[in-house]
Amino acid sequence: MSLSYWSIGSTLINRYFPLPLLIFGTFGNLLNIYVFTRKTLRRNSCVQYFLCTTIVSFVALYVGLMTRLLNGYNHDYTSYSSILCKIRYFLTYLSLYCTSWFITFACFDRYCSSSRSISLRNLCQRKIVYRIIFLITFVGCLIFSETFYCFNNGNINSVASCYTISVQCQIVDGLLLMIFYTTIPICLMISFGYFTFRNIQQSRRQVTTEFKGTIIGINKRKRDLQIFTMLFVQVGILILFSSPMGLYKFYASLTVYLDKSNEPKARAKDLSGLKPQWLIGNLKNTGVSTGEVALHEAFGKLKENFGDAYLFWLGPYPSIILSRIEYVQHVLTDRHTYDQATSTTSSFGILFPSGLIALRGETWKRHARFILPMFKRAKILPYLNTIVNCIDHLVDEQFVKHNGEIRTDLVVQCQNVLLNVIARIAFDYDLELSSKTDSIHLREAFNDFVCYANQFIIATGIPPCSIRNESSSSTKAFLTPTEVFDEVSMSILAGFETTSTALSWFIFYMSKYPEVQQKIKDELKEHHLENENPLTHEILDSLVYIECVTKEVLRYAPIAGAISRDATRDDIIDNIPIKKGDTIVIAIQNLHRDPRYWKLDPSKFLPERFLDEDKNPPQYAYMPFGGGHRACVGQDLAFFELKIAITRLMQRVTFEDPGDEANNSGGCVQRITCFPKHLAVRIRIDNAKKLN
Repeated sequence: MSLSYWSIGSTLINRYFPLPLLIFGTFGNLLNIYVFTRKTLRRNSCVQYFLCTTIVSFVALYVGLMTRLLNGYNHDYTSYSSILCKIRYFLTYLSLYCTSWFITFACFDRYCSSSRSISLRNLCQRKIVYRIIFLITFVGCLIFSETFYCFNNGNINSVASCYTISVQCQIVDGLLLMIFYTTIPICLMISFGYFTFRNIQQSRRQVTTEFKGTIIGINKRKRDLQIFTMLFVQVGILILFSSPMGLYKFYASLTVYLDKSNEPKARAKDLSGLKPQWLIGNLKNTGVSTGEVALHEAFGKLKENFGDAYLFWLGPYPSIILSRIEYVQHVLTDRHTYDQATSTTSSFGILFPSGLIALRGETWKRHARFILPMFKRAKILPYLNTIVNCIDHLVDEQFVKHNGEIRTDLVVQCQNVLLNVIARIAFDYDLELSSKTDSIHLREAFNDFVCYANQFIIATGIPPCSIRNESSSSTKAFLTPTEVFDEVSMSILAGFETTSTALSWFIFYMSKYPEVQQKIKDELKEHHLENENPLTHEILDSLVYIECVTKEVLRYAPIAGAISRDATRDDIIDNIPIKKGDTIVIAIQNLHRDPRYWKLDPSKFLPERFLDEDKNPPQYAYMPFGGGHRACVGQDLAFFELKIAITRLMQRVTFEDPGDEANNSGGCVQRITCFPKHLAVRIRIDNAKKLN
């Protein structure tokens, strides 16, 4: 009932309120044009700003109010044309912006004209005014060009048919209008008004001294008073009429995630969680945004307080966190209801719009038909010696030359070696044979991308604007060159970030668990793999304990703390209502360390668990590479690389904890993955005597 009353009231306002404004506005603007184009005022530089203000006011008046008037009679053509919808908001925002800034520079012009400085007074020339007017208009076109992307018609869930296409766009739209239409112009106008008034007072004292009691002195004081009065009135009118709109847009943007319906109250009864803070959600009160804890650590603490399902606000966006295998199975097995989260596809889609991780639906299926077979085990077996050679180069160039030294750059070294592995497998190109500078720059480029992507996704809690791949056809029987480039780039990044992180954690754990390291070496000795004896596929498959260590590193290390899915339709999970568009986050580390699913203590690093008691953990209790139809396509290659790297390193070196000599305390640095924060390990070459 309240909705119908609101609809009727909105129609009546649109039908009768704009008409008198259009009539009086048109009459007033025509009078302004008549006055400002008179011969006696045309040469005044300040009048040029007023004249341009009047012209753009006409645009704002008819583009903004005329569409509302037509809407009151059900003839709003922007509802039927996407182009008209975009043009309407672009012209409305541009004209409002120009009005505000033309008045601001009119105040600046009066400040310059009242100044004693000749250089400032020289700015009050018409040719300079025309350049400023052009610059203001050009900058406004750039600022509000976002309307051509952010606005569209036919938005069913919006308050109007012609409206922003997403929450992100609504936030950007409101902030731009608040900053450039109200906040900055008002501050500048007040500042110029103050300095203009001060200049007038100084000149008034001079005029009073020189022309006291004369007609010239009296007229001068009158003009000064008129200038100040006009300035005061203009600033007051601008604040009175522009601030409410700007503040409303700003408030609407910041509170857009707050649903005013009864649904959040009902949801709050079903799911608990920390109370979100304004705009930043739970990122600060959990310590994620400040770097005190990593995201997986926050999920673990919240699970202790709120159970297997709770709400977590990633900035202004709520997510449902699940930490129970029955819930996870429900989500990952229903591919028709749950698909890759928009936050994931849009974030990676900024750089790789055609990469597999950034796609959904039929387009994803088409790409998967080409990409998945490339990462099968049979395809990667021939590269065993390639990986071994890369590890040998790392040992020879970095460890042998610094035998017995404490290394604090092991994360970087792991990144270097994995990047070289990828380059040799994918492109048959050895980065180590190229210039050292090129190799460093390439690694830094990937690191920069990962770092900045993490700042968008984690630090701010505001995902980047959605990337829509509407032009990508789902019926093509091949991948285009652009799609191939994105897939290759995405594969390089994924392999570079995840496997290098896992290898870093392995080195850390070996320094902390020397008994595990010794068991690995004992197994290698049993298979006659001391020193630099060659590896084969058959020998690698027979190394059971190393297989267990590799699995335990992937279980225990917080490499990927969570995976996310979006609900494509309404659903229910154990009496928890899931609405279309809800984001579901599966807390992988919560599952990996849940004692309900592991017989041996999951809080301890115990590779032996995979020998017997936990050899076959419950499905979805162990998901280092995700699960369901969107699981990591390169998991066979990643596991293969990691096991070979572990085996070869253990053939040649021993990792030791330096104790009090260096900080080897671990901790986490949150990026797309989590790598060790404090890693300082002493490395000894096992066959050093032989080398000597």
